[in-house]
Amino acid sequence: MVKTGVVKLSRLELQVTTRVKQGLLLIGLLLASASCTQTNTRSEPAQRAQVNPKPDFNHSDTAQVLAPGRISTGSETSSTITADAHTILFTRHSNNGRTAVIMRSTWTGTEWSTPSRLNLGTGDREMDPKVSPDGKTLYFVAPRRRDAATGDQDGDLDMWMTTLAEQPVDGSTPGVATLGAYQLVSARITTLANSADDESNPSIARDGTLFFAHRARALRVNPEARNGGASADAARSGSEIMYFSKRIRTTPVPVVLDKRYTQPLTPFISYDGRALIFSAVSTDSRSGRDLFVSVRREDGRWSEPRDLGREVNSRANEFAPQLSPTLDYLFFTRAENAEEATSDYTGAGNIMVIPISSIPVLRDALQKQ
Repeated sequence: MVKTGVVKLSRLELQVTTRVKQGLLLIGLLLASASCTQTNTRSEPAQRAQVNPKPDFNHSDTAQVLAPGRISTGSETSSTITADAHTILFTRHSNNGRTAVIMRSTWTGTEWSTPSRLNLGTGDREMDPKVSPDGKTLYFVAPRRRDAATGDQDGDLDMWMTTLAEQPVDGSTPGVATLGAYQLVSARITTLANSADDESNPSIARDGTLFFAHRARALRVNPEARNGGASADAARSGSEIMYFSKRIRTTPVPVVLDKRYTQPLTPFISYDGRALIFSAVSTDSRSGRDLFVSVRREDGRWSEPRDLGREVNSRANEFAPQLSPTLDYLFFTRAENAEEATSDYTGAGNIMVIPISSIPVLRDALQKQ
């Protein structure tokens, strides 16, 4: 009997022990699951940061080609960066400059995506994109009319603007190009600033003042008019930088520069409207076009332009400047072919990028604002 009792007691102990182990195992699994869920929840922001970190522009102190072979192929000109710095738009030329399209590339978290065309619906010559400081408007350049009588088969180049509206929740509207989280909804011409000549490279200050390059159409239709023995004054009168503000007047106003700086083109105005970066040919230029900066004085006049220095300018041609939204980087185009770069419309090269901290002249000009 005692043996029987001992046997029954051992079975009971075994049952209890088994149930206790099962209970402990269940508790352990629940605790592990809760810990895992908490860990995943805490790591979500970190995971997002890894997927979409700050875009890689340039880790060097010197000017570098931006995404060689992908964004920069030797056929690019003007560029612009969206407010979040995760999308770059730029012009890509082909067919000897007869064709120009606006391309778009987005930072994926590890590299710049393969560029795709941003078709704005005005034809096969769309160029010079520029996003406004508030991120709500995209400006660009395209032909407006054709003039066979003067041999200008492309028509004069004018500035256009497209309003960026929030993308609907149900997705993109068919047939409408999208730009990041926005949608291009309406393109219209800025008639007050355009003329029968060529307008290009729009750049917008935060107060809405529009800066742009104006060039006599004859210099594009008949380039010999520029190179065929014309005087420096005549060459200079062929192109100039102008600005337009509805708050001040209804007609564009030229930026008055020293006569030593000829054929000024491709302006970029800082967001507060105080520093103007542009490309020109000067008596001190190393070769062809260089980049300069001028600061607006208290009396409204512009200071003597200053060469951005060897950090930017070279024996090649530099033009089409652009500042990053955070004022950390300068983007510009460098064309090795001097003949190409004398014309902003057919010249092309690689998009370069350099930290502004590496350009003392530009850094000082921006800090004085």
